[in-house]
Order: sequence, then C-alpha cells, then structure tokens
Amino acid sequence: MVNTLSKTIEGYLNSMIFIMKQKFTDYWSLVHLFMGFMFVYINKIYFKIKDFKKLFLISQVLHLLYETKDYILTYNKDIYDKLKDKFPLFHKYGIIHSSNTITNSFGDHFYFTIGFLSAYYLKDTHYLQKGAFMYLFLVILGVVDHLYNEKYKN
Repeated sequence: MVNTLSKTIEGYLNSMIFIMKQKFTDYWSLVHLFMGFMFVYINKIYFKIKDFKKLFLISQVLHLLYETKDYILTYNKDIYDKLKDKFPLFHKYGIIHSSNTITNSFGDHFYFTIGFLSAYYLKDTHYLQKGAFMYLFLVILGVVDHLYNEKYKN
C-alpha cells in the first residue's frame, strides 16, 4: 500500500512538473486579455447585448472555437502545412502556428475570460474606453517586444 501511494504521489508530482514546463502564460496572453476586453467594448458600441449570461456564453464559445483551431493545427501536421503555405502572413505573425499546448490553450482562455470580466465590470463607466486604449498600447508593446526578440535571438 505504501509503495502504491508513493508511486501515485510520484506520478502526480511528475505530471505537475510537466504542466509547469508548458507555458500557461506567454507573450500572446496579453493579446487574449485584450480580446476579451474588446469583446465587451465592441458589444457595447455595436451589438448592445445586455444580458450578461448570453454575452458571456457567446464570448466563451467563440474563444473556444479559436482555441480549438490552435489545438487542431498543433496536432494535425497536414492541415497546418496547408494553411501555413496558403496564408504565409498569418503564419509569420503567429496566428497560424503549431507550437501550442493544451496548457497554453487553458491559459489563453483564462486571460480572455479575465479581460472579458474586467471590461464587463467597467462597461458602464468612462474607464471602459480608457481601458481599451491601455490594453491596445500594452498589446502593441508586447507584440513589438516579441517580434524584436524573435528577430535577434541567437
């Protein structure tokens, strides 16, 4: 029994170490945070859906579809190869990539949801528009930093 418990604990710790080696947060987490925020901002301007549950459900389904695309491209090389050749600009800027992990997809969805909830909390204040511009600035800064590091890394 002690041996079984020891192996269970060892397996659990090994799986936790594996998960920690995968990136829950990366440069693109900021973009997902921004997109969640912008989802509410765009809704307020154009669609005007007032029901929180409906708006939240729509946002979650749309973002899960995006993350499903990441998952499919990561684990289906044939589809990835066809799309990267067909859309080279999307491939160059990371929209089409094959380096995702399930942990990163959870992280991306977490940050999208945080952005959505923070914007929803601010939706009836003047801070919503200020927040949208702040997030946009941070996203641009993060993407520029990422592209610079990609170009000049050894």
